[in-house]
Amino acid sequence: MSERIDFGEVAVTIDDSRLIAHIDNVTEGAATSFIRIASRHLGEVKADAEAVWPRRTGYSAGAFGIRSRVGADEIRVSLVNAARYVYYIKFSLRTEESLEQEARTVGARGKTPEAQARLYSFWRARLTGRHGKGAPTDRLTGKRAWIELVRKPAKQASRQRALVSELQRDLNKLAGRS
Repeated sequence: MSERIDFGEVAVTIDDSRLIAHIDNVTEGAATSFIRIASRHLGEVKADAEAVWPRRTGYSAGAFGIRSRVGADEIRVSLVNAARYVYYIKFSLRTEESLEQEARTVGARGKTPEAQARLYSFWRARLTGRHGKGAPTDRLTGKRAWIELVRKPAKQASRQRALVSELQRDLNKLAGRS
């Protein structure tokens, strides 16, 4: 595995593949197995989050990544986002549906079909400028995207213990059990 840490114009790449190969040799492949399975589980959270992530510029939606790190006493796999402000991103207080309905209502005030279309387009653009696309559901209105789409689903997945059950064979080997 190698990790690319991107800080704007400058990037540092750390290649830890030889270290992981050595750990795999000692643990009969447990390191690579853990990284692969944990990355898959976090990849599902990432895909779900990216699908409904609030977008104005699109930068934070495209800044997700899965990183693995090998330390002296741990191997860590994390879902990260390179946007510094990602923890502050909130969904609109309005839903996509309510924004569309308002734009249609205002557009209907036009006296001719052409005026209605222009009024609708103007008002929809104005609402999009203020609210983005709007929250996809009522449950997400005004909520912090990172907490609702990443932190909570990741915690739920860890409580379901799917990761541990998939790694049980490796854990048993490391613990000296068959």
